[in-house]
Amino acid sequence: MMFLTLMVFEVNWALAAFAGHSAWPWMLVGIVVLLVLVQRSFGLVSMPWLGLFAALGIAVDQVLMMLNFLAFDSALLPVFMLLLWVSFALTLPQMLKLMGRFSVPAFALFGPLSYLAAERLGVLSFPQPTLLSLIVLGGIWLMFGVFGQRYIYPRANPQALLTHVSGGHHAS
Repeated sequence: MMFLTLMVFEVNWALAAFAGHSAWPWMLVGIVVLLVLVQRSFGLVSMPWLGLFAALGIAVDQVLMMLNFLAFDSALLPVFMLLLWVSFALTLPQMLKLMGRFSVPAFALFGPLSYLAAERLGVLSFPQPTLLSLIVLGGIWLMFGVFGQRYIYPRANPQALLTHVSGGHHAS
């Protein structure tokens, strides 16, 4: 199921990158598939945390727009970006499980690279110098990785929660 979850997210990313504003109906289909996959793999207990993560990502991107680090062709974050954040949040438990202890540095590296790819495809622009924007995004995505590792993964994976609560030792 992990492969399918990651593939659905990648399809939604490609839809957002190549179809932009017209991608939302197909992205919604992907989100429904992700909801089913997350529920089957992790149950409903992780859903509030995943919703919080999506809302946090949306809010941060909107603030980055207000601070002139990201620009789209509208004053508010486009719908396809909202849906992309929901897709990403729903994929998060699988990504964290796959990356394990490397998730924080992977987020700090690949989060900004995803924005750079979107910028190169013309989906968004960096009003500030590109390097400065990527450094800011790297710091933000580092914090997203820490938040995901600390709060999302333990709640989506009961065994990880036992390890987290017991201070690194499995509860007997």
